[in-house]
Amino acid sequence: MNELTSSTIIESNGGRRRFMATAGVFSCITVFAWSKSTCANRPGLCFGTHVSNGALLRGLRACRKSKIDIDRALSPVLLKMRECFQGCTQDVFVTLIGSHRAMDNCEGLKAMFPEDKEKWSFAWHIQNACGAALDELPIDKVSWNTNLLLRFVGEKIKSMIDEELGRQKHMNFMVVALDTITGQLVTHTKYTNMESILTEAVLNRQRKAYKYPIDPKLRIASFSLGR
Repeated sequence: MNELTSSTIIESNGGRRRFMATAGVFSCITVFAWSKSTCANRPGLCFGTHVSNGALLRGLRACRKSKIDIDRALSPVLLKMRECFQGCTQDVFVTLIGSHRAMDNCEGLKAMFPEDKEKWSFAWHIQNACGAALDELPIDKVSWNTNLLLRFVGEKIKSMIDEELGRQKHMNFMVVALDTITGQLVTHTKYTNMESILTEAVLNRQRKAYKYPIDPKLRIASFSLGR
């Protein structure tokens, strides 16, 4: 997956894909949105993107300069997400994955919104933009999944050394993939403290599902985005 893709874009290029995936989710936030197909065993409508803190800040500065609503800070995301689910009347499941708790409240956002602490959060702006994209559509219900958002403490990245330290601790998801037929989301990480990422119920399900030996250096962290 590039910075932004969807079932609409893929079909316009002459194809359908079972999986939509991105690699190296570190300090950015990855967004997947999915709605079940009305036809059995067919890919549903799906949208995926990953957004960096820097991209958000540049968009917010442009909004302030142009005196337009901050929802437009991520206008490519808003427009393509809305285009993907245009005409959809079924439930849409949206999941946010990644970033670090140490990086969520950044100095750039504090400077822009000194009196509004809610808007100091990087994750808040991503969810707000996605919500704005779907608000005007005839969707029955939007369900949000943030179970894999801000799961890592991370490092306050001010230099390449700080970033490398976070990577050495494996505070990232190596791969995030969406099954476009079932809506299931699968992630891979080498982070060793799995109990801090997944709930006990999910860990128990994995122990039952994966009966063969698994390389301990490639831990598996999976979560269901939809049914």
